[in-house]
Amino acid sequence: MRTSTNETWAPANPGNGIGRGITIEHETATVHLSPVPADGQPAPIAHTPVLLSVEEAARALGIGRTKTFALVGTGELRSVTIGRRRLIPVVALREFEARLSADVTKEAS
Repeated sequence: MRTSTNETWAPANPGNGIGRGITIEHETATVHLSPVPADGQPAPIAHTPVLLSVEEAARALGIGRTKTFALVGTGELRSVTIGRRRLIPVVALREFEARLSADVTKEAS
């Protein structure tokens, strides 16, 4: 297994690792890369989502849907629009949490 600052690379099958692909764990996602099959067609990549619905983001933050939309409306929580869907990047949740933690630290000082 090879580890860098933010990533962990390991065989998807720790038993022998042969022909099973590789799993990359990063601070924002886990990606499994399958080996190329014998027919030469690339295998699909399975990963955790990088964009969450407002409802999913609300659950992750432990707050309600209305409060989440309010945070998006004030710009405190970044979001993107794809078509008619409002989506929250997972990194935006981490940034929001970091700002909240920094505010708490300042208030405690």
